[in-house]
Amino acid sequence: MSSNFKPFQLYQQILWLILRSRGIRSYLKTHETPKLHLGAGPNKLEGWFNTDLTPRNHGIYFLDVTKRFPFEDSTFHYIHNEHLIEHLTYNGALRMLGECYRVLKPGGKIRISTPDIDTVLKLRTSEKSELQLKYIKWHMDHCLPEIGVYKDIFVINSAFNNFGHRFLYDYETLQNSFKEVGYINISQCRPGESSDENLCGIDFRARDEMTSFTNLILEGTRLNLQEIILPDATNNISLSFDRLIKCKKSVEITGWAYINGKSSENQRIYIVLQSEKRTYIFETVPQKRIDVTGHFKTIDLNLDDSGFTTIINITGIENENYRIGIYIEKDKEKALHYTDKTITI
Repeated sequence: MSSNFKPFQLYQQILWLILRSRGIRSYLKTHETPKLHLGAGPNKLEGWFNTDLTPRNHGIYFLDVTKRFPFEDSTFHYIHNEHLIEHLTYNGALRMLGECYRVLKPGGKIRISTPDIDTVLKLRTSEKSELQLKYIKWHMDHCLPEIGVYKDIFVINSAFNNFGHRFLYDYETLQNSFKEVGYINISQCRPGESSDENLCGIDFRARDEMTSFTNLILEGTRLNLQEIILPDATNNISLSFDRLIKCKKSVEITGWAYINGKSSENQRIYIVLQSEKRTYIFETVPQKRIDVTGHFKTIDLNLDDSGFTTIINITGIENENYRIGIYIEKDKEKALHYTDKTITI
């Protein structure tokens, strides 16, 4: 047997999983507006399903955000995590945001709080504000008391290297991560405040101006496909399907697409299935396609974000013959192109 085998840790993991399974069933049965709290730490929120990697309090359940979440698609109306995302790598955070998107209901909202790298770096200025000086003293006293001096250089290095931090965000980078996953209506909020009453007053690090000093808080919404109004076919989309496979319960589609004359940056691609009676719209997952940019290098456009993939569950779709279309939103422009491809369900 391996010397690294630790029976108590194995027992603890099994117990956490059993408790979580029971907790999920009980919570979803008793809450009409399910809300998921990731990385709760000591901040157990009333009315939320509270989770943490190392739960220490009753009513907080084990969840590793680097793994697939143990919930069905479209389970929660709200998701909140505070000073968690900076503990993941950049790509690991994208995967977590994707899992959050998956388990959010269409129209559901996410709120994320994390240290703002710009606020931290501005501590290096030669002419500091009273609040900056106060924060430097507070941080040194609470986090680095052994140093014995109050200098910005220690606070800045602490933000990057202590607490298990892996990646610090500025507004633009976090906003772009939200966009890449597919969130819409992205907005920046003040600590403790939100335009949605369900997300007000839930920030643990909003107790005072020191704990909230570095906070960068964004909210976003999962797109509700029922709210999309398709334009008339514009037929100004270049596209290709690399993979189109129909199975018993699903259809897998992979390829690339972009609006003619436009780069693929900040675009969202949707699959449209249209019959004589019905129209269905499905989201896709963005894929990097550097090869497309290389293939069309003569048109001098960045098409690296033109790739997409999706697996469509067809069990709830009416049995008819559907033509396949591509719908793209980019900034304020909308484009729709129906291909010569069809599927019969």
